[in-house]
Amino acid sequence: MTVRSKQLGHVLVANNTGHIIYQVPAGYRTIVKNVSVQSAAATAQPLRVYVLDSGGVELFRWTYWLAAAGASGDSANQTVWVVMEAGQQLQVAFGNASGGSVSASGSELAL
Repeated sequence: MTVRSKQLGHVLVANNTGHIIYQVPAGYRTIVKNVSVQSAAATAQPLRVYVLDSGGVELFRWTYWLAAAGASGDSANQTVWVVMEAGQQLQVAFGNASGGSVSASGSELAL
């Protein structure tokens, strides 16, 4: 079994629709270990991070409440431990159209 740590994805989100950060490739299992977020909105907003199965069914969700850009609390850095199977996706959606940026890192395990 081969293991490699890497940045799983980084997205700049300019609207409030869902965006795929990462999809687990066939033949792999992935452990998401860190999620960093930064708001670009003029007002406070939520950010939702989702794990979806290959059919689009939500398996897990967590929410960050971010202050307006430039204010204390406009970013978050969360240590997590989420094991994902092949075909599953890590997606994000900001609460308003101003969006922000999201990065995720972890380890891929070749099976």
